[in-house]
Amino acid sequence: AYGHDYHPDLPTDGNFLNNGLVDPYRNPHPHLFEVKKVYQPAHFEWDPEEQELEITCKNVFAPLDGMNLEWILLENGLEIKHGHVEDLQIKPGETQQFRISRSTFRSDKEYILRAQLITNKPAGLLDAGHEVAFEQFILQKYTPPATSDHTGDAFIIESGEDHTSIQNDHTNLLLDNSSGEIISWSYREELITDHPISPNFWRAPTDNDLGNGMHEWAAIWKSATEEAHATMIVSPSNSSEGVVYELEYQLPDQIASLHLTYTLSSTGELGVEYTFTPNSDSLPNIPRLGMYLTLSNRFTETAWYGRGPHETYWDRKLSGKIAIHEGAIADQFHRYSRPQETGNKTDIRWMKVSSEALHLTAYPADNHLLNGSIWPFNTSELDYVEGKDGGQSASGLVPVSTRHGADIETGEIVQWNIDHLQMGLGGDTSWGRPVHKEYTIPSGEYRYSFVIIPESL
Repeated sequence: AYGHDYHPDLPTDGNFLNNGLVDPYRNPHPHLFEVKKVYQPAHFEWDPEEQELEITCKNVFAPLDGMNLEWILLENGLEIKHGHVEDLQIKPGETQQFRISRSTFRSDKEYILRAQLITNKPAGLLDAGHEVAFEQFILQKYTPPATSDHTGDAFIIESGEDHTSIQNDHTNLLLDNSSGEIISWSYREELITDHPISPNFWRAPTDNDLGNGMHEWAAIWKSATEEAHATMIVSPSNSSEGVVYELEYQLPDQIASLHLTYTLSSTGELGVEYTFTPNSDSLPNIPRLGMYLTLSNRFTETAWYGRGPHETYWDRKLSGKIAIHEGAIADQFHRYSRPQETGNKTDIRWMKVSSEALHLTAYPADNHLLNGSIWPFNTSELDYVEGKDGGQSASGLVPVSTRHGADIETGEIVQWNIDHLQMGLGGDTSWGRPVHKEYTIPSGEYRYSFVIIPESL
């Protein structure tokens, strides 16, 4: 083109100009939903004293018309009440109030009001029934469910030379005596996992991460994930809460330690208390703080109460509706042009994965909502692989990978990430600007806890 010879061996910028709001087939990337939310032409406010919803037209010239106001009241993610106002007429820059009556709230439930502006007739490229804008208001915060009363059959603990068995009439947990990690965990004779629940400090670099060199400045946390070494420091013993045991992970070069306390209740719940403590003041920010389970591909479905249905992140979640979402595990990731971190879900109240025989549900066991994701593969399918000539790019701004999203292989195993935090995505530029400070995870002491509850189908 333009009279120049074609040189196939010259470096390129890979997917750098192929990573916008839609893919080459015009399928939306998840961040398109965030752009739509930020640019929506209406601003919503809730007045709890007057029980009124205020809507302001943000347009300078065009009114908000040709649409209806639809609202729903959600109780713990499920709709219990709804209403609508037909044919809005709000002039540019003006505000209107709409009174919304609500029911009496139960003290142990979360209540969310969601308001939506929906077209009531075709308008240009928009069909009738298209959502133009929405907002959601948490009217009463989420309350974690009460913990089990732990009334069940007592466990028998048998310790052999290499492993310890913990079992009652429905649960069988086999632990390595040296590391304390799970060898196998079954419920009602159905295998949950034959892998440890492992710590995770790493995420597959996004395009923005590569632009600011995260794959280099945070490489120590990838090593920490891959090389963490566990030791059983308190052997399993019966208590009033169930069987309790403790592990400690030492990270490479003793940069930090991770202390885990496991509690297996007599009803089959497995609780995890996580305490991360750095041993140095000069460690870089951490991409992720969490744990992950490796499950068999018999687990095919998922549901969660949190933001969705598309992926959301700490600094890109305004477009995620807080509700109960569900879908196939095979659909819980996005094939970006270059494989990278994908499928995260924020503000999780609970998350469930299911096979034909079992439900596994994870709840936060403290006052911190969870992050989570579930993939039909492990992290290695998403991770950055340096391109030819050391990842050299034509512009010199971004490293180039040899991998393509279409090449991601699925189906062998399922990786379930149950996280405390994952750093934001950033995006002020894709060639050097870091994630905003308020969405980073500085090295420091962190605690969180969660419980996994198995249930037979």
